[in-house]
Amino acid sequence: STTSVAKTTAPGALGTTTKKRKRNKPKFSAKHARNWIYVTGLPKDTNEEEVAAYFSKVGIIDLDPETQKPKVKLYRHKKGEENGGSPKGDASICYARP
Repeated sequence: STTSVAKTTAPGALGTTTKKRKRNKPKFSAKHARNWIYVTGLPKDTNEEEVAAYFSKVGIIDLDPETQKPKVKLYRHKKGEENGGSPKGDASICYARP
């Protein structure tokens, strides 16, 4: 009696290469998270130091690595406008990671 033997080949053995799928990394990483808050309704005559002093009561404000000053951004009117360069009453404050 004749016995037939089926040949099996491993995937990719015929000269074709199998591509490995890249594992998708999450786009959000808590390590690089920034804790920015946006504040409106500030007095028009305030400055960065006053905002940093007031909001540091709530948590630790992150420091800018270049200037070693707190990361506080006051939004100002454009130079060409009527109140050119004066604060709008809005600010962004970056807190350090908890």
